Amino acid sequence: MIRNHWRRRAAAAVVFALCRPAHLLAQTEAGVARDAKTGAPLECLHVALIDSTNRAIAHAVTDANGQFQLEAPHPGTFRVRFELFGWEPLGGPLDTLGDGGFKQRRYPLDFQNLMMPKGLPLRSILDTAESVHKQHDLEEKEAYKRFYRELREKEDSAAWRSREITAVGTRVHYPEGLRRQGVQGSVVEQVIIDSTGHARTDTWQTLRSAHQDFEKAVRSGREDWQWRPARLAGRPVCELTRGVVEFTVDFTIPGYQWANVRFLF
Repeated sequence: MIRNHWRRRAAAAVVFALCRPAHLLAQTEAGVARDAKTGAPLECLHVALIDSTNRAIAHAVTDANGQFQLEAPHPGTFRVRFELFGWEPLGGPLDTLGDGGFKQRRYPLDFQNLMMPKGLPLRSILDTAESVHKQHDLEEKEAYKRFYRELREKEDSAAWRSREITAVGTRVHYPEGLRRQGVQGSVVEQVIIDSTGHARTDTWQTLRSAHQDFEKAVRSGREDWQWRPARLAGRPVCELTRGVVEFTVDFTIPGYQWANVRFLF
């Protein structure tokens, strides 16, 4: 009788362990990421768990509802960090998690600060010589190459790798009427690149636009662009991306008709 009693208790303990919520078995940070202005959930946004040494120890991608969950390998003090390639990351408050601790928050996010490369040439309207403009273009191209290389080197490719464009000829046509008038400006877009490396057209969103014709030019033909998808723990995943297209008239090049594409990759 006593033997059967202990057998029943042992079986009940096993069932309890198997049914125990996952967040009670590890230190977990969970939450919901939403756009601070619209309240819309931010799907496919990269999230990292940062420890007290400022090291990313866990990674995740938000789901369609903006939800995520990150598990720490040990108790300690942690911070959630949201990353949008080419923009300053946003961090949540510090949380101290004990053994089996669980924290859950709502995160209203507003990515504002666009990261820029160092060493860009100082252009002047007084510089009219073709040789000077060619030198400036070369210096600017090299500065952006270094910048993107530095961004890639900061990523832990074994854990997380951001998407990368593979299409050739990814140029945006400058609207002729605006170019002739000397109208300049930029367009800031947001879109999700899925796990196959294609843009999800239903997620295209214009965040800022200097002119509706600039916006039309940016949208035209963009569906044909191709990306190498982001990877999480070696597995292809979707990623939220934000791009900036600059429309800048270069009067030193007759008939110049292409805009500058920045921070889309």
